Amino acid sequence: MIDTIIDQAQKLFGRGFLIAAFIPTLIFAVVFRYLLGGVEGLEKTVRGWAQSNFKEMGVEIVLSVVAVYLLAYVLYGVRTGLQQLYYGQWPLPLKYLRRVGLAMARRAMVRRQKTLREKEDALNDPAWAVDFDFVATYTPIQVTPGVAKASLNKIRDSHTSLLCCIKEEQDWQEKTYLDILREARILQANRDRFPSDLKMKVDRLVADIKKTYRSNPRLRSAASLLNARALREWTAAYTDLRDYYPDDERWLQPTQLGNIASVQELHPFNRYRIHLSLLWPRLRHVISDDVRLRLEDTNIYLDFTLIMSFLSCVAAVIAAIVAFYSPPLNVPLFLLPLILLGSFWLFYRLAIQATRSFGTQIQAAVDLFRLKLLDALEIERPSSLEEEQKIWDEIRSFIVQADLPQKHVRFKDCTR
Repeated sequence: MIDTIIDQAQKLFGRGFLIAAFIPTLIFAVVFRYLLGGVEGLEKTVRGWAQSNFKEMGVEIVLSVVAVYLLAYVLYGVRTGLQQLYYGQWPLPLKYLRRVGLAMARRAMVRRQKTLREKEDALNDPAWAVDFDFVATYTPIQVTPGVAKASLNKIRDSHTSLLCCIKEEQDWQEKTYLDILREARILQANRDRFPSDLKMKVDRLVADIKKTYRSNPRLRSAASLLNARALREWTAAYTDLRDYYPDDERWLQPTQLGNIASVQELHPFNRYRIHLSLLWPRLRHVISDDVRLRLEDTNIYLDFTLIMSFLSCVAAVIAAIVAFYSPPLNVPLFLLPLILLGSFWLFYRLAIQATRSFGTQIQAAVDLFRLKLLDALEIERPSSLEEEQKIWDEIRSFIVQADLPQKHVRFKDCTR
């Protein structure tokens, strides 16, 4: 009984509640008071406290703090629903707005997929020399024999001019060598479409480029630098797509925050065949205290950013209403809705980063403690990743639809 009371007191007065809910609500209360009475209203309130006796001032302050506390308690209690709202799980009246959000998310995902394909094609050009040793590679670009002849002469002239610059120790651009590699690789990939004499010319050109690459350290160094740069750009594009959008459009959400949550939900499923929402309520009981503390800190920051973003949006609406009914020349009240909307957007972006950070911690906890959860469930550990996936798949079926585990889930003999 005492432990329960202490636990509840910690939730209502603990660090998480104070940082994530009480402080944002207190800031909102001050802004709300300013919207109603301006700076004069705030000064009047403080002046009234100062002029009253200690008892009256104490009562007013206590009542104000209690009011702020109650509002903060409500916000802290509904923070999960607020989180779902930001994830795009909207009620029925907003279903048409959800369609608009999904369409925008789909277009953004397609743009990132296109960028990734472009970066992958760009990566193939220097990798053709550095990693593939000038062997034939695939390219979606198709070249006709007529275009190939003109391109062949252009590449040969550029290559000859580049070698002259290197021999005479003149300045030359690395992009020139990248263009040579790109055009030569495309011709080589299309050589089967050309007549025999053009094939031989393409093969001789590739052989010359390969020979000079192997014999010239400056060309090898330039190709390595180009390959490293292209690899960085491809990695950034791949990370941008993988971290912000799920692999399948079925899991798309109308908000960016929701799509990041979908990625995190599917991460353990793609690896171990069980969704995060099914695994985490059980896994949280077996993680270590230090990991639990780090997760709590990250979660507090996430709650703080979401509540601050929500309260900023509410305050912006109130400020807009007040500014509409205020005198036309009241410039501060006119600008305040824009400032509050900027605050809403800023904390929303911070919430995105907090969600990514929290998801990274969750994924690490899944990787480190999933087998410990099997021990807690008295299930024998698997001997391979393939066997482990089958075990989690059967556990997932048992949790979702009460299907009894089959041959892959073997319980330990507790009688020994």
